[in-house]
Amino acid sequence: MTGFRWLSLSALDTLMFRDGKPFSQSDAGVSEATSIFPPWPLTVVGAVRAALWQGPLGGAWDKDRLGDGTDWADENSLGPLAFSPPVVTKGDQPVFPAPLHILRGAAGELTLLRPGEELCCDLGKARLPQPAKAVAGARPLEGEFVTARGMRRILDGGLPEPGDIVAAREMFARENRVGIAIDAGTRRVRDGYLYMATHVRPHTDIAIRVGLSGWKGALPERLIALGSEHRQAALAECDEIKLAVCDEIKLPGCQPREGRRVAVALSPVVLEKLPGPGEDLAGLGTVVSACLGKPQRISGWDTHAGRALPMRLALPAGSVWFLEGANGARDGAAIGLGTKWGFGALALGRWEKS
Repeated sequence: MTGFRWLSLSALDTLMFRDGKPFSQSDAGVSEATSIFPPWPLTVVGAVRAALWQGPLGGAWDKDRLGDGTDWADENSLGPLAFSPPVVTKGDQPVFPAPLHILRGAAGELTLLRPGEELCCDLGKARLPQPAKAVAGARPLEGEFVTARGMRRILDGGLPEPGDIVAAREMFARENRVGIAIDAGTRRVRDGYLYMATHVRPHTDIAIRVGLSGWKGALPERLIALGSEHRQAALAECDEIKLAVCDEIKLPGCQPREGRRVAVALSPVVLEKLPGPGEDLAGLGTVVSACLGKPQRISGWDTHAGRALPMRLALPAGSVWFLEGANGARDGAAIGLGTKWGFGALALGRWEKS
């Protein structure tokens, strides 16, 4: 992604990234929240904007340089700024959420989902994903990651090598926290306010990197609050990360073969309308089939108004669309809402019929 200046965020302690589920659920037992990883793009963008405000701008908010809004669905809220999707790095190498059309069997063998034969179902006439090779106990690699080399192989229509897959335990550990609420008047524990939170502790070689454009001047290098509970991270300028992985595959510009293109989400995708079979996906081609993850609820916090932002549903990173009728060589695209905040980034490749 040319034109971006890159920043690295490294955890100094455990981190807590909330999803859209309520923390207090009015139950008689324990309320529990489990951190997601990686964080939503809006969490990273908010932390970087706060660091620019507190650092180079000396605590004076300049809406001409930082924008004047907090709603990530409004592309004008960032003013001149734009951000890449957050990229997790292990060492100096990027890793991406595993595409959901890659399955692993009970014995570790990998197989690939492709559109099957047309059939009639509740979607009408559709081509549902079918394994290219039957593998016992096959399941998607949800919660796991693939290296850039593995992603290159996937975008070329193949399978990653076993060494290209990075398990979540190789990225971070989970740590449980138990908390209580204190009544400010009596200084005693409030009944029914016992809760549990599961934090993530990224390993020392794990960082989150994000690209920033539209900012003129020095970039901050400081300690910042990142995510819920104001956990600390170190922010510093870093080297560029290449997200246009097709440049390194040496595919002929990711030219779709016979109009067939695969689109893999590198960050959560928020669409106002989800295209069905036979419908167009943002001008990239006609949807043949898809492997989509469970919709995730994303909100956010409006600091100035002191309230939560509207809840919206997002398709998780790793979601995959199989397209036909694609024309022209393209490395990537950004679709849906919040693209300047890092949502909706796609890597484009090709898929084979057999």
